[in-house]
Formats: sequence, C-alpha cells, structure tokens
Amino acid sequence: MDLIFSQALGPIKFALAEKAAQAEKYILYGGVNPPCRKGCSSCCYQLIHVLIAEAIIIYEYLKTQKQWQAVRERARAQFEFLKDNPHPIVWFKMGKQCPVLDPETKTCMAYSTRPIACAIHFVLSNPKTCDPYYTGGEEYQALDFNNLFNEFRDIVDTVSYTHLRAHETVLDLVCRLLLE
Repeated sequence: MDLIFSQALGPIKFALAEKAAQAEKYILYGGVNPPCRKGCSSCCYQLIHVLIAEAIIIYEYLKTQKQWQAVRERARAQFEFLKDNPHPIVWFKMGKQCPVLDPETKTCMAYSTRPIACAIHFVLSNPKTCDPYYTGGEEYQALDFNNLFNEFRDIVDTVSYTHLRAHETVLDLVCRLLLE
C-alpha cells in the first residue's frame, strides 16, 4: 500500500496555501511592490526551520514532480555541513542555498507547497540587503506578516491537539494518521 503523507496533513496543507494567498493578495491590492521576483532567490540562502508537516508536504510534492532525488542529494550534502556549522549567518555567508532551490533557474522547485516562512516573506528593500554583512548603506526592510504566521501556527497547534492523544509522541501521531 502506497501511503500519501500529505493527505493525512490536509488541514495544514490547506492552511499553508490559504496564508500564502492572503500574503500575496495583500501585496497585489495593498499598493506594495516588493522587488522579489521569480529567480531572485536572495532569501533562499537563509537557514530556515520547517515544521515536520511542511517537510512531509514538500516531500510528497517533489515526489509527484519527479524532483525528490535531486533535492535529496543536495540536502544530504548540506546536512554534513550543517552539523558542523549550525549558525544561520555561517550558512548564508558560505553561500549554501536551500536544497529545494533549482541551482540552474534559481526558482523554488516546491513553490506551491513552500514553508510558511518562505510563503509570507517579502523584502521591500534591495535584495542585496538580505546579506547580514551588507554595507551598502540601505537598510533591510521586509513586510511583517507575523499575524499570518501566528494564525498558521494556531491552526497547526489545533490540528495537532485535535489528533494527538495524551500519550502520543509526534511520531505516534503521524503513524496513526497514516493508518486511519
């Protein structure tokens, strides 16, 4: 039997898409014009944390797109580096890009299922200011979508709590959801 993890995570996947759409709608109708464009990828060199649920959703998407193996190879190579260099600035300065970023086109291979940290991150200043050591005089500015992040986190907490029994670990939860 072939299990599809993302189906067990449907409410989280829906919430992720909904919050990303709300951020994009704000930009479209709010008169904001961030320099973020397809292929920019300046922020894709920042080390971010993803929820297990987000990772599973991205994994399932990449498998359906036949892109998982390439991403997996890049991620494994980066994992060795990350074990010895866990600081986000070291990661950025060493030019380590997100393993899901296509190295040739500089576009996200899982854009439609990208993590919430990526989906609601829009820089208002020159993308060069994403570099923590940028000294060009311009200040880094980004849109603040903390409200969308907090709403997403509340949905994830609600889904987790609804499905989590008192004695279960997160791993037990994932296994149980897959078997239900």
